Amino acid sequence: MRGYTLQEPNKKNPTASACKGAKYRLELDMWPHFTVSGEEVLGERGKDSVIFMHDIGWVTDCDTMRYHHHMPVEENTNYILMSYAYWKRTGDKSLIVKHKDTIVKALRFLELSDTTGNGVPDEGMSNTIDDASPALQFGKEQVYLAVKTLAAFWASCEMLEGLVESDQLAKYFLRARKILQRLHEQGWKDDHFVTVLDPAYEGVYDAWSQEFIPGPLPGWDAAHIYTTNGLVLLDMVGASLGLDHRKICQDLQVALERCLVKYGCCHSDYFSAQEDAAGEGGNIMGNKRGWISMNVARDITAFYRGLDFSHLCERYWEFQVVTNTQGPHLFFESFNGNNLMTYPRGVAIFGYYDAMAGLFIDVPGRRLGLQPLHSKVKVPVLLYADWDKGICPMVENGELRDPHGLLPDWVSPL
Repeated sequence: MRGYTLQEPNKKNPTASACKGAKYRLELDMWPHFTVSGEEVLGERGKDSVIFMHDIGWVTDCDTMRYHHHMPVEENTNYILMSYAYWKRTGDKSLIVKHKDTIVKALRFLELSDTTGNGVPDEGMSNTIDDASPALQFGKEQVYLAVKTLAAFWASCEMLEGLVESDQLAKYFLRARKILQRLHEQGWKDDHFVTVLDPAYEGVYDAWSQEFIPGPLPGWDAAHIYTTNGLVLLDMVGASLGLDHRKICQDLQVALERCLVKYGCCHSDYFSAQEDAAGEGGNIMGNKRGWISMNVARDITAFYRGLDFSHLCERYWEFQVVTNTQGPHLFFESFNGNNLMTYPRGVAIFGYYDAMAGLFIDVPGRRLGLQPLHSKVKVPVLLYADWDKGICPMVENGELRDPHGLLPDWVSPL
């Protein structure tokens, strides 16, 4: 990892040291206004908690969630991790201070969603992967959501420091340690992380059919591409959760090999001969379904670990070309199932730049690291771009280059 000296700010370039993310605050500032009581999922037990809505309207109406069901653990962790990453990448903590009470109540829901005491949520597990197998959509103690919950509690220990009592932070830390222990003890099988930690759970709730699915869930031990989904934002700010690095790398490679189909990787390597996965709206979907942006997010975590998955871009692009020759679909997210077209999630591809450079930026900690995937990586550092002038720092030939003086004062190449 190439290091950069950390210096006290000076007056030479004050705008570079200031928050560069003011224009990106809007969603984080708006979303807390679209929360509901945790009672909607947990009953009276959840009255002191909140759930972030999955969406906030339909077409031109911005009023309330229009999706079929809540995705409590997923969306609560999403908000917390996005808030953490925004703070670390910009130095702007004002939104965390402003929405502290909502964040604490979202964390409270994550605590309450664990009914066994092992730290891992087993309620409120329905998520947005709505054409995956039942194990990956609804399974209790999913690895995917366990990692995101671990990350949320871990990040909260830092982002809420000075804003809540120290014993509350200690409780978050202990809960994060419990989840980490559970993942290490129960999550690994042979050469990959499983989909669900405990296959014995009975009565898994199908949020589409509103029926209970008897256990054990088929595909509970399948390899899948979502283990590292909760790590993407942490990688961008140089944070580590303590997950076994060797196992994470092996899991990424094994899932790639087993889940790869024509246009990218499908959700998991569990394929039902009866095609019994629920799918959006309860519709039966074909096997080998996958989402492009979720492939991209997986690739980003691979890049940060020195694994080059960039050749998969040809598959993603080919899918966009094929679909757009058949109509004006713009970015078409899903293959072999959902018709998620004209979707905004394709912007995830911009994360390739920092990831291929191995670039992390932590403004409050005044840390910046660089470890390019290979010597030919040449990418822009978009966080510090001057969009009006069309210029930005670059990573090129293993070096961070800033001929226009756009980087913060405290970053000085060795």
